[in-house]
Amino acid sequence: MDQRAEPAMAASGEPVNFIVPIDFSRPSRAALRWAEELAKRGPSRLIAVHAIEPTPLGESNELVAMLEARGLERLHDVCGRAVSSGIEVVRECRIGEPSLVIEDVARRTPNAFVVMGNRGLGPIRRVFLGSVADRVLRHAECPVLVVRAEDEPPARPRILIATDFARDAEAAVGAARLIARRAREQPRVALLHVVLPPQVIEAAESPMIPPSELGSDEQGAREQLEAIAAGFNRLGAETTVEVARGDVFRAVAERADLLQADLVALGRHSASILERLLVGSTAERVLHRAHCAVLTARAAPVAAAARVREVVIT
Repeated sequence: MDQRAEPAMAASGEPVNFIVPIDFSRPSRAALRWAEELAKRGPSRLIAVHAIEPTPLGESNELVAMLEARGLERLHDVCGRAVSSGIEVVRECRIGEPSLVIEDVARRTPNAFVVMGNRGLGPIRRVFLGSVADRVLRHAECPVLVVRAEDEPPARPRILIATDFARDAEAAVGAARLIARRAREQPRVALLHVVLPPQVIEAAESPMIPPSELGSDEQGAREQLEAIAAGFNRLGAETTVEVARGDVFRAVAERADLLQADLVALGRHSASILERLLVGSTAERVLHRAHCAVLTARAAPVAAAARVREVVIT
């Protein structure tokens, strides 16, 4: 596994910057507790961000100053425990739509790692509006850990990592490795790869994929899982690997419940607008179905120069 996929401390010794959006709700306070727990166990900085929605009253200098001062005061109060623990805390209060503020802070912060609460929306509102967590998942380039109000940072986390071995999944493995490394006690890590069942040609008696080839693919997937597990074993984690067949979303959700996972980690693939309207990306579906925290990550964009193809005009 490429160590560059891990959003941990950079080679220069820079800390991980845990960005915590805080609206003073129970889910955001739970996110703050998770960030504090992670920040205490390695070089870190905690950036508490409060976004104030623009109001119809306008944005006069006096009003903005008053709202920002009040926001910073409240951030000072909720971050008191982190400061007392010796964590470096930066407070930031800005006027703007919350998801855009979070994305902007993450974009200009090196080694960023967002930890945020999920207030949740009903299925109808989620289709037409989307939650703040949904919007951040779609656009943030850094790892995003989303927790619910009832999620407490576990001393010995049970982590389910679903991987398809793509670059986004590698980034999710790296982010999960950071959490495993900073656990108070030996973490338990379950690695899962889901193989889609063979597609049957209409009116044909045999599958498109011969069983022998399917078995070979599963064996190759298991070997890749074992290689990833070896990295977690070196951290002292207790690991298991599994190759399952079926629908990815259903398999991940079922395994998370069966394992009583504290955290599900998976890559964050981009989804088309139509896909989001109809079903949502796998990460978004897991986020709204899982009964635990959800960690997603996206691979760094490939350099533009590497994608340029020579065109010869004759």
